[in-house]
Amino acid sequence: MGSNADRVVNFDIGTNLVQRDLEQGFVTIEGVINAPYASAVAREVREVHRLQQDDPDRAKHIEVLLLSGGGGVYPAMAMYDTFRNYPGTVNITATGIAASAAAMIVLQAGDRRLATPNTRLMVHEIRAWFGEGIAKPMSEAKDDQREMEALQDHIINLLVGRSGKERAFWEERIQRRETWFSAEEAVTAGLIDGIATSI
Repeated sequence: MGSNADRVVNFDIGTNLVQRDLEQGFVTIEGVINAPYASAVAREVREVHRLQQDDPDRAKHIEVLLLSGGGGVYPAMAMYDTFRNYPGTVNITATGIAASAAAMIVLQAGDRRLATPNTRLMVHEIRAWFGEGIAKPMSEAKDDQREMEALQDHIINLLVGRSGKERAFWEERIQRRETWFSAEEAVTAGLIDGIATSI
């Protein structure tokens, strides 16, 4: 019997497994949401669409697995638009964690929004990251403030539209705080539509 050091695990990431997933209409989002990742997801969705067009008998359907603590608002909006513009059905299943932009923006793009039973979901007020030692003139800071307020308003409107809850419900859970949900609580809040029994 060989030791653990003798074992070789070949995940084949980026080649056969990913291609097989795309052929079956599966897209996985994991980790931090940023601009390069949003572009990569858009390429994967285009590839799924191309493969589906090549086979007229294949259903126009994408299953997305989402495991992310969040990331940038703009890249998340790009992912949202990618999924909403896909000419078919998109189901998004959160697993493990869907927090921040992952829960408030990307997850909301799904025609059906699900979470596995032990998933934790979190919403919060948007944040600005200027980096260490970055100084801005007051007028520029005011411009940033207006943009942040517009983004926050847009996200709340998105949540209101998808959840069926009043605006005040989401404002109370987002402004100056973080609110965490279990999968069951997320269903009640309208953050997701149901709990996934398989992925």
